[in-house]
Amino acid sequence: MYPLKKDGHSLRLWPGAAMAGATALVFGLTGMVSAQAQDEQTQHTKEVQEQAQIPGVFGGDLRTEPEVLKAPKPDAKTMIVGDQAAFETVTQHHYVDGETGLFLGTTDTGILPNPRWSEDLSEVYLADTNYSDYSHGKRDGLIRIYDSQNLSQIDKVDIPDNRFLVMVKSSMATLTPNGRYFVYYHFNPQSGVGIVDMKNREYLNSITANNCYYAWAASDRRVIMHCRDASLLQITFNKDGEKVSQTRTEPFHKPVEEPTMDVPAYDPDDGELYFITYSGKVFPVDISGDKPEPGKPWHLFTEEEQKRHFKPGGWEVADVHPGKDRLYVLLDQRKMWTHITESTQVWVYNTNTGERVNKISLAHEAGTIRVSEDRNPSLFALSGHHARVDVYDAETGAIQHSVDQLGEEPKGLIVPDM
Repeated sequence: MYPLKKDGHSLRLWPGAAMAGATALVFGLTGMVSAQAQDEQTQHTKEVQEQAQIPGVFGGDLRTEPEVLKAPKPDAKTMIVGDQAAFETVTQHHYVDGETGLFLGTTDTGILPNPRWSEDLSEVYLADTNYSDYSHGKRDGLIRIYDSQNLSQIDKVDIPDNRFLVMVKSSMATLTPNGRYFVYYHFNPQSGVGIVDMKNREYLNSITANNCYYAWAASDRRVIMHCRDASLLQITFNKDGEKVSQTRTEPFHKPVEEPTMDVPAYDPDDGELYFITYSGKVFPVDISGDKPEPGKPWHLFTEEEQKRHFKPGGWEVADVHPGKDRLYVLLDQRKMWTHITESTQVWVYNTNTGERVNKISLAHEAGTIRVSEDRNPSLFALSGHHARVDVYDAETGAIQHSVDQLGEEPKGLIVPDM
């Protein structure tokens, strides 16, 4: 029998069980690519195991009470992979050490949840929805709050049952820079945002925003939404979540002729959003000031590459490394309107000049990418079809390792903003 038992949201180790089995379950890793990488990973694995408080138990200790393990404190490379399981009402989130590919644990969640790291990474906030009788009965909306090291739910905040239930995108929830307000997108009875005070653990208010979607925190009490006519809506609220002002820009692209991918890349350090069209045109927008300021658009592809049908494609196709001014985009050659199928390449651009600086060929197709915000960044490429994440050196493109068996069809992947 396996030495680990899963109880609710925590992984538990029975002290009298064999250590080898425990390590295989808590710290599963695959896909080593070199002896040097193996040596480095072995050392890091030992450090992680020591931090995780795994006892050396090869017999003798026959206690019957399980011990709840603690993972290391999350860092820039700690991943949360969300398996929405194609709209199942019971889903899972998997926690992975991206430095090594070690599997840390799993939390059970409801239908189409949206997670966010707390500002200090000690907690995970998750906008969730449950029903009293599996997929029937009374609907219940809530923000779950987890301890980020033992993955136990430590609190929750009730919210109205109005959260937009659609296949998860990271832009449907945001945390303000000071970590105080969790803002989620809702669609019932009208589109808008709900505001939750995470310091006092209470829901504050809902603000209507007709025909505007998603949400990005521009400051501690200001969020930006992308509207149907391609304008940007700015909502400012007070400490009680009440609307102070609401202003709207002129449309900055043509929504019919130039539709954009649902989730832009966001550089929180510079307050810059990068909206990318289905054909590869980039519309930068500065949201750091008093109002959103669209910049000069540029294109991912040369005219020759456009003729060869290079286009972005995937679920969340782009991410930014703020400190290095780099934009990473999932793409390959494809027909128009195939923009949600997974891609086989990542091209890297200088965000200041629009110049392409690298091309990365992926070991497996991917639908969502993230880049860790540290000095030696990693590129994480998630394939929903294969339920795996491949980890690359974000600067050289060399593959470092892979993690598979991440549920049924994972779409969501987040790493901390540092």
